[in-house]
Amino acid sequence: MIVGLILFWLVFKHIDIENFIETVKNANAGYILLYFFVSYLITFLGVIRWKLILDAQKHKKISFFYLVKAYLAGYAVSYITPSAKLGGEPVKAALLKRKGLETHKVLSTIIIDKMMEIGGSGLFFIIGAIILSVNYALPSNLKFLIIILCLMFIGLIGLAIYYITQEKGFILSVYKFFRLHKMKKWTNTTKKIIETEKMIVSFYKKDKKNFLYVLFVMAINWGLMFVEYKLAMLIFGFNGNLLQIFLAFSVVGAAYIIPVPFAMGTLEGGQVALFNAINLNSAIGLSVGLLTRVKDSILAGIGLVIAAYYGVAKKENITESTKFNKEVFGKSL
Repeated sequence: MIVGLILFWLVFKHIDIENFIETVKNANAGYILLYFFVSYLITFLGVIRWKLILDAQKHKKISFFYLVKAYLAGYAVSYITPSAKLGGEPVKAALLKRKGLETHKVLSTIIIDKMMEIGGSGLFFIIGAIILSVNYALPSNLKFLIIILCLMFIGLIGLAIYYITQEKGFILSVYKFFRLHKMKKWTNTTKKIIETEKMIVSFYKKDKKNFLYVLFVMAINWGLMFVEYKLAMLIFGFNGNLLQIFLAFSVVGAAYIIPVPFAMGTLEGGQVALFNAINLNSAIGLSVGLLTRVKDSILAGIGLVIAAYYGVAKKENITESTKFNKEVFGKSL
């Protein structure tokens, strides 16, 4: 949080505040309503994507409405933790366990979903970074940061492809590296990890029909993201072209992968740096970043209410809630 707040302060330090205030004051209310509608439609499609993966794993008894609640609860926890969009996944698994699903089986669907989401964000960032570097003269420190992020994404995507094609488990490989599989008390955990990773590999290599369905939903998602950021720019009086829009949401995807709670400073700083790099009004970049934050904070607020309600209120008392958490996450809690 301290790092994030420093980044946030640095963003405002290099912005013309009067220009920023004027930009916000002239925002178009009609476009704002449309922007929020499209943004939350994208979230709705995210739940559909997860539902398709669950269906592919033969988990069809979970209602869509319950999935929405689990998705939002997980999203909220991911949003407030420095976890690169991954902190809320145990929460989603815990909520689905209440519907009778085994935790390791639920986690396989969540890992598949996250692999595709983060892989897509990484791919967009890499393409955006190449376009940005070719078409614009960038400061050396910004180039260095872009190179580091690109190498990180390429490494992650490359590892995922390697382990899937070789039918090896990445989690199990890390697990074995630290010799955890040698511990007798963790024998059952080792078996669960092996089962989980078999299901993940099977989805990508054998369940091609559902894999294509998920890709189709993701394609619609990406199309709506262009519309979303087009509207975000129009709100502040800027009619961005396809390249500028593509670069804008590529930066946002990268900002949320960097492990800072709330993407504090990275979200706004990324947009300001981008708009400066392509010689546009940085106040608009900051406005777009803050608008994205407001939209995501509303979703996270709803998700936190759901997480709090299902975490305690749905149990008869605190003792039962604690017992449930121990069953899901282990006796160490």
